[in-house]
Amino acid sequence: MGTGNACPGAALRGLRVAMMAGTVLASTAWAQVPGEKAVDGILVTVGVAPIEQIESLPAGRPERLMHAHHGANERDHLVVALADQRTGKSIRHADVTATVSQIGMGESRHALERMDEYGTTSWGGYFDLRKGGPYVIRLRVSRPGLATPIEADFVYRAQ
Repeated sequence: MGTGNACPGAALRGLRVAMMAGTVLASTAWAQVPGEKAVDGILVTVGVAPIEQIESLPAGRPERLMHAHHGANERDHLVVALADQRTGKSIRHADVTATVSQIGMGESRHALERMDEYGTTSWGGYFDLRKGGPYVIRLRVSRPGLATPIEADFVYRAQ
């Protein structure tokens, strides 16, 4: 089970997938898209936005209500979009777990919550990504019909 390879020429397509993924990815003020990888036929796109960006949205927006319970230090929203690499079609059914770690430091692991908005599905949760980094974000994706979960690693550096 590899951690995937960069998908040649996929940066623009990945940004489009990420921008369609719902929650804060639907915002043009998206903070940072750490990356996109294709792993075993699944295109995995990851983005990170500070909680302040989410809190600045109008009160009626669903993003403000998602993941209402998070630790005081968990100030960064990690969001993951999944798509079929061949067709580009959004994957709607999966269990996604994220483990975030810094070299020489501890790690934080959360099962990400499924988010269905704006006709898309994504998964998200809050982490603390403000201590300089770099951070390794390891995603584990389980899907119905797949015998083995896939894993994808991303590196994130706070700005």
